[in-house]
Amino acid sequence: FFDHIEKWFLINNVTPIDDLIISTFTNVTDLKSEICKLQARENRLTNLMGSLPDIFFIIEKDGTYIDYVSNNPELMKLSQKDIIGKTIFEMGFSNPMAYQIYTSIQYVIENDNIETIEYGMELSNGKTLIFEMRLAKLNEKQVISIGRDITSNKEFQYQLIEAKKKTEEANRLKSSFLENISHEIRTPMNAILGFSNMAISNHYSEEEKNNFLQIILKNGEYLMDIITNIIDISEIESGSIAYNPSPILVNEMFMNIYQKYYNKINNNNIQFNLTIGNEYPDFSIINDNFCI
Repeated sequence: FFDHIEKWFLINNVTPIDDLIISTFTNVTDLKSEICKLQARENRLTNLMGSLPDIFFIIEKDGTYIDYVSNNPELMKLSQKDIIGKTIFEMGFSNPMAYQIYTSIQYVIENDNIETIEYGMELSNGKTLIFEMRLAKLNEKQVISIGRDITSNKEFQYQLIEAKKKTEEANRLKSSFLENISHEIRTPMNAILGFSNMAISNHYSEEEKNNFLQIILKNGEYLMDIITNIIDISEIESGSIAYNPSPILVNEMFMNIYQKYYNKINNNNIQFNLTIGNEYPDFSIINDNFCI
């Protein structure tokens, strides 16, 4: 390199006879400039590949690996000597998958296209990972293969699909629940409205009207139970029900339940009796009295 003219020369020396040297100077400035540009480009590409989490392969048309770059060699536990020189038929792929990759290589080279293949690979630690392989043409005899671990993405997609299924099932159950509740509410409401109109009519005797009022009362209680259950379900779903445990006297608890349902059950011609078998009136359990 000559500083004063900023040019590169290739010097060849020839000695035809003793004490005589013939030197030829060939201007290679343009060639050196192109080489520097190519080296700079190669450095940029190397740095770019070094920043990506992918695995890069150069594969010959016949399926032979001739280069391998990975920023995470621990992922597959493979070094260059384990890969370079081997073919896709020797890398642990199943025969159908190896032939699919081989066919894709031919297609990419012939059509200058990009092919994407997904495959699973079991590692030495027993874990199975899912990879995405993208094949692109380098020249008439080679392709570049870019492999990426997409296991986490696939798991996330699976979780989204499952969450969608659960949401759809919840919506279906909610719609079914609302339809059933609508039917359950409409039945006692129709009875209440219908017998209320009959109770205020002058076409029925006092005894018949009293029967109508009993029917209205029963359906009102039934309707109240439905509304109470709906409120309970709503509070359970919203998490607003608090559990408040406290001592409850067992004999007193059964007596309260007996008194609560005695009239309802006995009116249906069912004999309903309570036998207290515990001789200790102070015997108690820990529970939420509201739940009983």
